[in-house]
Amino acid sequence: MRKTAAALVMTMLLSVVTVYADTSLSIEEAKALALENSNTLQSIALKIESDEINAREMLAEKNRQKNTSAPPGYGITTIDTILRRRGYYSDAAAVTYELTKLTGDRLRNTIEFSAVSAYYALANKREAQRVKKDALDIANDNLSAVKIKYDLGTVSQLELQQAEGAVRILEYELDMARRASEFSQVSFNSAVGLAPDEQVTLTDTLSISPPEKADIEALIKTAVSNRYEVKEAQMKVALAEKEAECYEALYTKGTYHYTIKQYGIAIAKANLENAVKSVELSVRKSYNDYLDAYGGVAIGEESVKTKQLMYDAVKSKFSAGQVINTEVVQAQNALDSAKNGLVQAKTAYFMAALSLDYVVQIGLMDTSGVQ
Repeated sequence: MRKTAAALVMTMLLSVVTVYADTSLSIEEAKALALENSNTLQSIALKIESDEINAREMLAEKNRQKNTSAPPGYGITTIDTILRRRGYYSDAAAVTYELTKLTGDRLRNTIEFSAVSAYYALANKREAQRVKKDALDIANDNLSAVKIKYDLGTVSQLELQQAEGAVRILEYELDMARRASEFSQVSFNSAVGLAPDEQVTLTDTLSISPPEKADIEALIKTAVSNRYEVKEAQMKVALAEKEAECYEALYTKGTYHYTIKQYGIAIAKANLENAVKSVELSVRKSYNDYLDAYGGVAIGEESVKTKQLMYDAVKSKFSAGQVINTEVVQAQNALDSAKNGLVQAKTAYFMAALSLDYVVQIGLMDTSGVQ
């Protein structure tokens, strides 16, 4: 699904507006740059190395214990010896090592996801700024037409004031859109590791294509085999079973220590079952969100067409003196709102496709603080 979903978002929607062009980046280049500049990813390599060393040392300790005669005893010392000799501690260290490696993979996915999300967000804000500039141009054109009619005495002062007010409102909104675009640039730079004030040209254009029908059961199967939380739960089941096996060598059925370890197995298996269910639900939801997002784009496109026709009709009627300018301003606002709605719908589609891409992989970490 990764290839399919990625292909759906790599051709053209948002005409990206870039004032400066100090750095040009495609989506793939942004991902690579983010990985290269991530200090968190660099530091986790040390954790992987230390866990590997610990796993190796614990395995060596297990082998030493197997070849060493120990006096019989009871209680903590005895169970500790059994756990060492039968490899529970070495298995636990190996699980920690494997999970740390998987955490590194999940972190890489998260960094890539964040970089692409920031890419889409920046494209969105730039497009929203362009749409708002277009709306201001339309409002200024209308104001010019109203002024001519006002000088001729064919429109009221109220209509002139409404046209002027519409221009002032859009000027404020354009300033807001410009600031939002500038902040999104800073956020993108942070996501990929660039200086805050560095200007970027986004070279990938983005397009909307009808979503391809997917085999949802196949997606779920892939996700269950890939997701971190399922792998973690599987390892913990095996570890709980190993620990219970060690305790069975010393404690008989019906004793507290025997029973509590059986409980540990039951909890681990329940957690595994819940993890699988959670992954299944997440895949189904992501796929539904993906389909719904495309529907949102289709609705948005129809809305823009309708509002454009209505605006053109009202503008013609105003030119012919059949309606007052209040109706023109209302039609302008409706068209501007529809165009902005379409920008947001398209970005929502890209994000839904991206999320579906990653939900069937190892999964994502909490992105707060990831750099």
